[in-house]
Amino acid sequence: MKNRQKTVIIIIIVLLILFFPIPNGTLDDGSKVYAALTYKAIKWSYIKDDKSIGLNKATIYWFPNNYKNINELRKIYPNARGNE
Repeated sequence: MKNRQKTVIIIIIVLLILFFPIPNGTLDDGSKVYAALTYKAIKWSYIKDDKSIGLNKATIYWFPNNYKNINELRKIYPNARGNE
């Protein structure tokens, strides 16, 4: 029974390490970036014509795209931000 508990605890720790999001900063337009070892989540924002910030949507980029920088992701997925 103790081996099974140790195994479950190790699996939970590994999953937390792989999937726990860490805030990675805010971009100039107000978009927020969260990163983990297996994915990158971006809460896209955009600057409106009246200089206010509008929230658009969140996008998750799974491995291996999670290691690309924001400019590469914008080129690959130009419509990720929706209407601007």
